[in-house]
Amino acid sequence: MSHHFITVLSHLLLFKAVVPLPSLSEAEMSYLWNQIEEKGLREKHDFKVLEVGEVVKWLDELPFEVTTMGRSYREDRAPFLSAEASAKLALTFQEG
Repeated sequence: MSHHFITVLSHLLLFKAVVPLPSLSEAEMSYLWNQIEEKGLREKHDFKVLEVGEVVKWLDELPFEVTTMGRSYREDRAPFLSAEASAKLALTFQEG
């Protein structure tokens, strides 16, 4: 989790947010939960872990490469999987 996002969750949001997290490897999830605990974010926000992975299939089918911060999903999957988790969570609100 970037320090930018941690700052928003820690200091800028004035309400409890539902925060999507992608289901990552055990080591990656442990790292995320440690960040959340260290900053006291678990008490402030509701974190939802969502199963992800479909975005990788879609990106493989594109005739061009998508990058974020200069890296493709092959180099750093977490931002792409996080975007998928965000989209999936948003759809649950739409569905009611």
